[in-house]
Amino acid sequence: MFKDVIAGKIPKPEWFNEAEDTEYSYDNYLPSTNLYLIPKDEKYRNLGKSIVKFLYSTDHEATQD
Repeated sequence: MFKDVIAGKIPKPEWFNEAEDTEYSYDNYLPSTNLYLIPKDEKYRNLGKSIVKFLYSTDHEATQD
């Protein structure tokens, strides 16, 4: 589905728009985000996976006492 939206084949689903509209209503908490890499060629698929793994390697849940 993401490929179709990016290519302009289908309009963004309403939940895409709702997520964008509510992006700044989290009371100082950032909304969840995800990175999707779509390789232009199959030979780049493993590189993309390595990049995503590296970028998410610092992801953690914060706690507050």
